[in-house]
Amino acid sequence: MYQKINTKPHLNTKPQTTAHLAQTMALLNMGNGELEEEIQKNLASNPALEVDEVKHCAICGGVILEGTRCRNCLNKQLQGESQFLTFVSTREQAKPFLDGDNDQYFEDGTVDTQTLPEYILRQIGVELGDNEKLVAASILTQIDEDGFVDVDVLELSSYYHVPISSVEKVKKAIQHADPIGVGSKDAQEAMLVQADELKRIRDIPELTEKIIAENYRQLLKKQYQEIARELDVTSSKVEEVALFITENLNPFPARSSWGDIRDQNKDDFVRLGEADIVLSYLDNDPQNVIVIEIFQPMNSNLILNAAYQQALKDSEKEIKMKMREDLDRASLFIKCLQQRTNTILRMMQLLVTIQEKYIREGDRYLKPITRAQIAKKLNVHESTVSRAVSSKIVQMPNRKVYPLSVFFDRSLQIRTEIKGIIEEEKEPLSDLQIMKKLEKRGISIARRTIAKYRDMEGIPPAYQRKERSS
Repeated sequence: MYQKINTKPHLNTKPQTTAHLAQTMALLNMGNGELEEEIQKNLASNPALEVDEVKHCAICGGVILEGTRCRNCLNKQLQGESQFLTFVSTREQAKPFLDGDNDQYFEDGTVDTQTLPEYILRQIGVELGDNEKLVAASILTQIDEDGFVDVDVLELSSYYHVPISSVEKVKKAIQHADPIGVGSKDAQEAMLVQADELKRIRDIPELTEKIIAENYRQLLKKQYQEIARELDVTSSKVEEVALFITENLNPFPARSSWGDIRDQNKDDFVRLGEADIVLSYLDNDPQNVIVIEIFQPMNSNLILNAAYQQALKDSEKEIKMKMREDLDRASLFIKCLQQRTNTILRMMQLLVTIQEKYIREGDRYLKPITRAQIAKKLNVHESTVSRAVSSKIVQMPNRKVYPLSVFFDRSLQIRTEIKGIIEEEKEPLSDLQIMKKLEKRGISIARRTIAKYRDMEGIPPAYQRKERSS
């Protein structure tokens, strides 16, 4: 039952069934905690599925002894002088190699608590005047758990003595901050904002905004033929828009991952929890190759139940169909788990190849890449990469823990450069002076963006830094 994972650059191009694809995408979107629950649910509901007592390597299918990594994979990779080593393990298998007997190996990674209103205000504050900041604070404190707020433009304009245009400017700034769409009155408006933002950086289906604006209720009910008749287009065009919306737009923006990992139920600090992926050095020596350790739940070592397969042969006709369905579902689930592992494994190999200098030397060396670029290199859809990144936590060789999305933070390297320039300044530098210093380093960026990034890092403007130092 163990199928060797293909780690070559191109995926198998055999057509997948809709059920296979849908289940694989759902599993890919899960972190290990959710995945473990899903596996347990399938084990409980399907008698054709069971956990194999013999541990097998998810990459090559070889037997793994208790407390060891796959020797076959290790020897093969070492002999090939690989740029990195890759293993798929349970946490218990990996622990002895990563940190000896230290039970505290898995670091929680604490970060300062930051509410969603604070996070957004830090992004947009530099663009607003004093009264506009008050308007922004008023709007942000009314946002519900989905990210929605019904803004009364006239009331805010009158209360804070600002023009209506200023209130609308503030609302737009909130909606276009991260996470995009927050501050909208409902899911429909949030998705329109997201579509508007998305079309600036990539092509979107032609009728996307029109269908969201004019046919939203029909879209929710999947009445694609009715929409097609109204717009005088084919049903396939409407279905293309519906698929794009499903894969790229979030109707509840406040539920998405924003900023660092947060937990709004806690007041003191936030814990990232256990890593899904750990990057380390072979033998804990920074001069050695990077080891990529991808974790799976303990109960992910699944096989078809041999006794159930035998029982199928001996069963009466009436129950054969039900038993075959159980076996088909079990087989599909195992294949989807393998596909999930394969996708994450290949993505991590590519990310480590591209971002090795960042992994070894720090934030300054993070290369700006997008999920779309990674998807193209892996020959998969961009949404596949988005799901593979979603809800995953990575631990770096320096033991710091981050959301996996850190590899795609295009502003991190620039923010690090700005912090470095400010740390080295003898006299407080203006944003314009910082911009010119960055240009000498080959980084072209607007002064306004520098102010935004500085504000995100909690660094005050030059005049305030001067007041503090005097």
